[in-house]
Amino acid sequence: MSDCQSEFDGDAVLGGVGAVVFESSLDGMLVVDCATGRILKANAAAERLLGYAGGELEGKSYTVLFPEDSSRPGADVTDDIQFHDQVLKQSFRRADGVSLVLDLTAVMLNVSGCDWILVTLRDSTERDAQARRMADAARVDALTGLYSRAELERKLALEHHRGLRYGTPYSVCFVDVDHYKLVNDRYGHIVGDEVLKSFARILNAELRATDFAGRYGGDEIVIVLPHTEPSTAYNVIERIRKRVDAAPLRAGRSVVEVTASFGIASSVPGQGSIEQVLELADAALYDAKSQGRNRTCIHGHADLEQVARSGFAGCGQ
Repeated sequence: MSDCQSEFDGDAVLGGVGAVVFESSLDGMLVVDCATGRILKANAAAERLLGYAGGELEGKSYTVLFPEDSSRPGADVTDDIQFHDQVLKQSFRRADGVSLVLDLTAVMLNVSGCDWILVTLRDSTERDAQARRMADAARVDALTGLYSRAELERKLALEHHRGLRYGTPYSVCFVDVDHYKLVNDRYGHIVGDEVLKSFARILNAELRATDFAGRYGGDEIVIVLPHTEPSTAYNVIERIRKRVDAAPLRAGRSVVEVTASFGIASSVPGQGSIEQVLELADAALYDAKSQGRNRTCIHGHADLEQVARSGFAGCGQ
């Protein structure tokens, strides 16, 4: 046993208050001898995290805690961790052999010529899961299950940059449930919410695997169709419109007959901005609503003549 090991005194190294904090901390804490890699002190939280009985960790090589490093000299392992000034995700091995990932931070201590490492261990499983839940909540609209506006805009920006890089068009479609305010006024907001949920389910069923949709605000939804020129976009959207028109939406005990209006605009590779494409799609939606609703309108585009030759001439019902 080295002199530093034999001389280790928690109160002297950590100070009176520090020693109390060490023992009572909810985070696992270890003191490791730099020279040998042996554990000199472990608090109750560390023993609980790692599955050891009281005092059982003391004197063991720090390598027993690392599944992949069990054959390395203890001092080599301490060399890896002693100068870290950030939180690391580290795999550990419990006494029962089960592996777990903990957050690790390490601080060097030097007292009376002896070097020790104060290691703090924290199980961040629940915190990480909560962070994932919060990230998912930010990505998805809570009511419809479609993308949130922020996530929709993020994905649309990626699609726009992809189009600029590879010279491929994409199409955007603004969607409004026709007379949605009247639905709310007649049936109530709970039924109105159910109508939006049912509408979102139709979108998820009818859109292609590469398409995506998000709630832009209120009853307004935006659909993005990557690598899609106007004629194909029109065919996809018309399929959705006809399904909504043909099948009343169930909202609780109510059966609500609704229709929707759609406005499409397509990007021109290498030209324009996302905002311009959105404005054109919004203008096409206005055309659809002003021409009687329950129809799909497409904004003028260089390919519109081709669309017209296929039997489409601006707005369809």
